[in-house]
Amino acid sequence: MYSNLKDAEIERLAKLAEECGEIIQMVGKTLVHGWGSFHPRFPEEGTNREKLEKEIGGLACVIDMMIAAGDVSENSIMLANDQKTQTIGKYLHHQEVYEESN
Repeated sequence: MYSNLKDAEIERLAKLAEECGEIIQMVGKTLVHGWGSFHPRFPEEGTNREKLEKEIGGLACVIDMMIAAGDVSENSIMLANDQKTQTIGKYLHHQEVYEESN
């Protein structure tokens, strides 16, 4: 393999991509059908909100795995989070919580 990635690194990156894709799918379903909507044949799977929360939890798990393995730096992630929090307000139009700081 020309990327010089180890099998474990490839696996973690694949899980990261999978979780991000699942989140994108749930965002799309929520935009089309709303938070409270659910699959009519599988209501036990929960609402779009519940399913999105589950997928975000899965992403958080993979991020924790990648931090623990040394793939990414928790400090760098937190710094990027802080930077985004300071700048995102100018790109948002309906988020009152970010209006004051930006």
